[in-house]
Order: sequence, then structure tokens, then C-alpha cells
Amino acid sequence: MLPPDTGAEEIEDLEEGGDKPSGSSRLVIYLVMGSLLILFVPLYFSATTIRTINVQVKASLEALQATLSSTPPVDPRLESLSSTLSVVQVQSNALQSISSTLEAIHISWPQIMAVISSFNPGQMSVDAVSQSDKTITISGTANEETVVMAYAEMLRQSGFFDPVAVEAISLRILPTLTPAPEPTL
Repeated sequence: MLPPDTGAEEIEDLEEGGDKPSGSSRLVIYLVMGSLLILFVPLYFSATTIRTINVQVKASLEALQATLSSTPPVDPRLESLSSTLSVVQVQSNALQSISSTLEAIHISWPQIMAVISSFNPGQMSVDAVSQSDKTITISGTANEETVVMAYAEMLRQSGFFDPVAVEAISLRILPTLTPAPEPTL
């Protein structure tokens, strides 16, 4: 049963299914749909623009990656200079090994001769200096054996001669000069 103040129109609405929205509820539905439309249209354009830019960026990225991965052609002058450099480096390495060998066997003659000539000429004299490989032989005469031994020690301490050995010492008896007889008058 229907309540007593139910109008004829409401009865008709209830009999037809009663689900017809009223005018204000239709307005709300249209406003919601319009709002959703206003929200989704800019989203659609933004998504489309982003997709377009993404495709362009991917194409640029692929072009840059291809450029980076490709090997540029080698300049012929650079190739020639590289081969020349490698030859010069090999020669330089060979010279360095020879240089160290030469430095090891180098004899500094000015310094050696300065050491050899540092003796007292009043007590000794050097008659000859000869070299055979790395051996230097000094020959001379001295007034006493102690002068020769002191000279050998001085050569040892100079640092230029290692080892220093006195090979031979011989005693020479010098003829004594007899004075001439004095003339008698």
C-alpha cells in the first residue's frame, strides 16, 4: 500500500520502474562527466606530446650511440708518425742500455791524471802510465820504499783505483861518485 499523500505522478514513476533520475541528479551527472572530460582532454594531449618527444629523443639517442660506436678513420699522417715514434722508442731503449754500459766502463781521464800526478817530485817521479783493458800500470822511481807505499795508499783512497797493488819494487844501487883528486900545486 501506498502512503495517502502520494501523488499520481509519483505513482506513475514507481510503476514504471522508479529508477528515473530527477532533474537535479541529471545535472550532477552531466557536471561530473564534463569535469572528467575537462580532466582527460589535457591528459590525452600531454600523453600524446610526451610520446612524440620520446620518439624524437630515442631517434637522437640512437644516432648519437651510432656515432660514438663508429670508429673514425685514422689520419694517414698520424699512422706514419705513430710508426716513426715506435721506431724511435726502440732506438732510444737500445741507446739507454748502451749508455749505461758505456757509463760503467767510462774512465774520466782528467780526474785520473790529476790523482796520478799528485806526488812530491822531490821524492818520486812517474816515468810511464799504460792501460790494458781496465788495468792502469804506473812505473816510476822513488827515493825510498815508504814513498811508494804512501803513494799506493793515496791512489787507493782516491776511489778511482780498486784494487791498488805494488807489483814490483827493485833496489838500484846508484854508483857513488868519487870526488876527483884535487890538483896539487
